[in-house]
Amino acid sequence: MLFIQMGLEVSELHLSQDSLFKVEWIDGEEFKDPLKAIGQDYCRRINMFINNSSRKAIWIQTKDSTHFTFTDFPDILKSYKIFKKVSGSREAAKRIRDYVTEFIILL
Repeated sequence: MLFIQMGLEVSELHLSQDSLFKVEWIDGEEFKDPLKAIGQDYCRRINMFINNSSRKAIWIQTKDSTHFTFTDFPDILKSYKIFKKVSGSREAAKRIRDYVTEFIILL
């Protein structure tokens, strides 16, 4: 919790999926559904962390991505329909790599 309250003094790039973590949940009423409550807590913590940081911070929520997209599962798995819900789209994985690459280049 200490880092959330202090923030960082370096540039930050935060990426998250859009299916379970929605920015509009930050100011919303407390969720009763456990998965939504976890997502809401995550959004609030990231938002607090960014607000307490002193350098540039970018937070991108990537459409059509899931947790597994961030570990590049779409590059490993063939595009079978059964995996799309679990792994996210290949296009989302490519966008994530593009965001990260651009962020690093601009540092």
